[in-house]
Amino acid sequence: MTPVSQEEALLIVNSLRQGSNLLDGVAHFSAGREPVFRAAEELLTELELSGGSAVRWIRGNYGAGKTHTFARVRQVAQSRNWVVSYVQVSGRGQGCELHRFEEIYAAIVMKCTPPRPPGERVPTHAQWQSILDDWVDATKRQAGARPGGDVPSMRVREALTASISTMRRNFGLGGSYSAALLAYANARLDDDIDRQELLLEWFGGINVFERDPSIRAQLKATGIQEVVSRRKSYALKVWK
Repeated sequence: MTPVSQEEALLIVNSLRQGSNLLDGVAHFSAGREPVFRAAEELLTELELSGGSAVRWIRGNYGAGKTHTFARVRQVAQSRNWVVSYVQVSGRGQGCELHRFEEIYAAIVMKCTPPRPPGERVPTHAQWQSILDDWVDATKRQAGARPGGDVPSMRVREALTASISTMRRNFGLGGSYSAALLAYANARLDDDIDRQELLLEWFGGINVFERDPSIRAQLKATGIQEVVSRRKSYALKVWK
């Protein structure tokens, strides 16, 4: 049996006490529907091998366990090192309408959850940042960085540029999005907190271009030409 951390146990108990849905830790108190989760494992394996995509729907009456089943499938994906996200679509004027690209995109980014060992949590406000930081750290290791050691900045920046080029070539990553990834990585290497926060807002779909002409000039100088929008939308493929 997988150990349960104190924090996770409290979340489970409080959720059950309040009768509310829970997305994390559901496998600790869930039983049944194993064929569904085996099918999810098989589908994810196929997608990893093919590099494709798939859409699946869960149908059921109110209280039938749709969210609970989704949470289990979500954990299956996380156990395979997938980044997952959860968006609750709302009605008109309530915050996240399906036909409004900017609202859906911002919600997906805000709710992104990076792969983590069971019981280890990342604060909600820092989850997308954690994904980016993991990528930068992995690239630093590829460039030869060691725990407690250092590696020449030039070598790391070369490895980052090579990583971006690979994503552009293999995944069709858009110009402004790939430029923003490289700009964030360089800001982190420079310990420039203000620039990191600005770029995190850009990734979240906020139109930071409207704030100040100097910000617009700063972003354009790094190759970021526009805000993420329905007209100029780009997909970021996450791999192991």
